[in-house]
Amino acid sequence: MRNSARLPHPVRNRPAHQGASRPAAIAGRRRQAGWLLLAAGAAYAAWLLEFLLPTGLSPVRSFVSEHYPVFQPYQQLFRAGDLIAGAGYVAAALLLRRVLPPSRAAAVARWSLVVFGVATGADAAFVPDCVSTVDAVCARREFAGAVSWHHLAHLGASAVAQLAVVGVAFALSRLAARSGRPRDRKLVRLLFAVWAVAGAGCLVCYPFGMTGLPQRIQLLVMSAATVAAALRCLRPARARPAGEGAGQRRTRAGTACAVAPDQQARPRPRRRADGARRVPAGRRATRTSRAHRQRAGSG
Repeated sequence: MRNSARLPHPVRNRPAHQGASRPAAIAGRRRQAGWLLLAAGAAYAAWLLEFLLPTGLSPVRSFVSEHYPVFQPYQQLFRAGDLIAGAGYVAAALLLRRVLPPSRAAAVARWSLVVFGVATGADAAFVPDCVSTVDAVCARREFAGAVSWHHLAHLGASAVAQLAVVGVAFALSRLAARSGRPRDRKLVRLLFAVWAVAGAGCLVCYPFGMTGLPQRIQLLVMSAATVAAALRCLRPARARPAGEGAGQRRTRAGTACAVAPDQQARPRPRRRADGARRVPAGRRATRTSRAHRQRAGSG
């Protein structure tokens, strides 16, 4: 029989640099996600160019998407901004899959960000037929549904994007609550509150022809939240304490993006083969000494 002691041990003889390759890869993905989010946030704010260009639309009355119809002078510029932003959100969400710790809230945040990116790209790909805030006939046709399929797809993509923002906000708030970071939790809730109030303002101001202003506030809040998340991803991770496990390294690496928890959940007590729950060593010793004292007192 061949002596197995001479065979190299797969863990004992592993080079030292391989142990640090996984945290370095996670940090690299975190930085890549940060740059993608930064680019997406900047592209999502491309509508600000309307203040420098003669678009002919009122920022107070018109929707931003009314720059997209093919007869508008700068429709390719504004549509390209949303297409780039959508691709950036999707790519960043896919990278965050390897950065954030596995949890239900992190999965909801990632998939909501993917849905938001796809809906943002579809919002620019399917352009409306006309400008409803300027043309009264277009407004009546849109209300009656007598528009083309890509006009309806544009409206549907906008609604899906709004729902995806709600999913991202609730997931990030949950992650912030688990991480024990009150500053992050307050920031997420504040941004979402401003976004929700601006969304309600769009509905309230629609009969008065002033939907453009609250919608632009929504877009600014979304861009600001994206840039804030990007800066968190680009921030260097904190130094790892000695003796920290691999799972905690991944969790701490994920804290630099958004509001991932700093520590993993405590493991539940294991049960023995007979079904009884295992008692930690400290509690076992306490229970044993208490039993000895009771026997001594009864004797």
